[in-house]
Amino acid sequence: MRAVLILIASALLAALAPAASAGGDAAKAPGPRGHDCSKAPDPKACEERREKMRQAMNEVRKACEGKEGAAHMECKREQMCARTKDPAMCGGQAKERTERRGRDKPAKPAS
Repeated sequence: MRAVLILIASALLAALAPAASAGGDAAKAPGPRGHDCSKAPDPKACEERREKMRQAMNEVRKACEGKEGAAHMECKREQMCARTKDPAMCGGQAKERTERRGRDKPAKPAS
């Protein structure tokens, strides 16, 4: 579930600022949990994008509170994709990733 959310967030971030990702080394994140805006061509714009993403993620979490399991994942996908330029494409790609990941995972043994 976390991976789907990260993928959707990444897609949203790319849709919001496609020009910023053309910065070569500056576009590379130092690790899976962060991005060093101090190395970006425009650090202030980078921080503004990150803050916008944080706000969007908080709104999505609030909108999907109380839902569990697949319904929770579906809610988050719909909420995040609704913010993109092409929600239908975003939703289709998210579903494909979810299906692909589901096929790749080994079946859980029965308890």
